[in-house]
Amino acid sequence: MKKINILLSLLIVLASCSGNSQNKLKRYEVKSGIVKYTSTISGKVLGGKIAGSGTESLDFKDWGALELKEVNSKQTTTMKFFGKKKVETTSTHTMTKLDNGESYLADLNNKTIIANRDLGMDLMIQSNKDAGEAGMSMLESMGGKKVGTESVLGHSCEIWDVMGAKQWLYKGVPLKMEVTVLGIKTITQATSAKFDVSVADANFKLP
Repeated sequence: MKKINILLSLLIVLASCSGNSQNKLKRYEVKSGIVKYTSTISGKVLGGKIAGSGTESLDFKDWGALELKEVNSKQTTTMKFFGKKKVETTSTHTMTKLDNGESYLADLNNKTIIANRDLGMDLMIQSNKDAGEAGMSMLESMGGKKVGTESVLGHSCEIWDVMGAKQWLYKGVPLKMEVTVLGIKTITQATSAKFDVSVADANFKLP
């Protein structure tokens, strides 16, 4: 399951990261936003099955230079061995904060926070490309293709297919994602999205 989470995170970073000629971090083509999501996971693996659901929230301002994403999910794995059934349920509660190139990952279940300097963000800051151009170039270098457009919550999104994963992007902001890895399908769908709104500083605080 870590592979799925890593792929999802990679796709989001590649799609949203971009720089500009003023060397300011500009990850999205919209100044601020508050987005709420629901997610589901399902599939079969090694004779068993996996099912789960969760909620996510994304708050950002300053064109994405400051962002906080919170994920709260639960997953149940059911396996059968020699006629015996084993059920295991795990939960995840994390917060990921990006602050002008500084990255923080908070695991609320384990009560830990890991801080790093995001080298990818620094490269984007140094880029002379327009907002969105760098991220799209990186998607294309991975074999990504724009396969259409579709409205999500009234916002016109570009649909990109990258490594078998699809994502619906509104001005660089993901509003929907579908990823299948080793038969396990994860769908993340925005349930509400507000852009160019005031986002309180309290929304970016880590525990």
